[in-house]
Amino acid sequence: MRRIAGLIILCMALTTWGQPKDTPKPALPVENKAKGADKPQDKSDAKQPAAVPLPPTINVNVAGKLEMKGQEAQAKRDEAHSSLPEIFTALFTGLLFAVTAWLAGVTTGLLWEAKRQFPWFRKNVEAATQAANAASANVQTLITSERAYVFAEMILNGISNTVMGESEQFGHVQILVKFWNYGKTPAVVTMVRGYIDLRNDVPHELLSGFEGAEKELPPSLGIATNCAYDVLLNTKFSVEDFLDIKHWNKKLYVVGKLEYRTVHDTPCITSFCWHLVYGDVGSTLTLTRDSRLNVRT
Repeated sequence: MRRIAGLIILCMALTTWGQPKDTPKPALPVENKAKGADKPQDKSDAKQPAAVPLPPTINVNVAGKLEMKGQEAQAKRDEAHSSLPEIFTALFTGLLFAVTAWLAGVTTGLLWEAKRQFPWFRKNVEAATQAANAASANVQTLITSERAYVFAEMILNGISNTVMGESEQFGHVQILVKFWNYGKTPAVVTMVRGYIDLRNDVPHELLSGFEGAEKELPPSLGIATNCAYDVLLNTKFSVEDFLDIKHWNKKLYVVGKLEYRTVHDTPCITSFCWHLVYGDVGSTLTLTRDSRLNVRT
């Protein structure tokens, strides 16, 4: 390409150099003969030449007569001067045509090659996309496997239905909630809530609307791997409540939640809903399957 560009510049320079240039022709001398009264007194009949500018097409012959040259001689000179630029212009035009044809052929070849390579290019893009998706899935799997997983465990410490005095309630119940972290990394606790509720329908959400219900804890409480965070819940009930519990008219529900963040700063939640199954021989806690509070993320 550099050689072709240099050749084009050389042709343009030669074209400019070959342009005809007009050069002024020298004035021809004219013989001056004065006669009669016009003849100077102190001079002899010597001839005195005088320079008179004439048109380029007028010449003076030996006898002093003027004659006009024909147009054919002038046309031959113009043709001689203009033939060289025309030759260089023709050469430049031919070279430009050849270069243009070569560029057209190269462009056509590139287009054909691109069309031939397009299916392979599309397959490469699809393979790269699949590889990127696989890498992303691997990273997500690694994050999922290394995160914290918190589960809630309910332990019934005891239930008492003995009269404790005239000013006291009939009985009380105590339940220990243990939040176990079975993941590979610690869990940063941001909120803990839990209480015992005596009611005749299944709870689906926690009580709200009071101060501090959704207040988050500072990031200073954590649960290490294979360790538990304990929450002790207590409540008292009357004789009427005890009879309702005994005859299954009402149930003691244990509800709550624990919100935490993983080491990747992902927010997670573990909420639960259990209820007390009373028995004369022994009472137990069981999972309330119908409650929407049993959620873990």
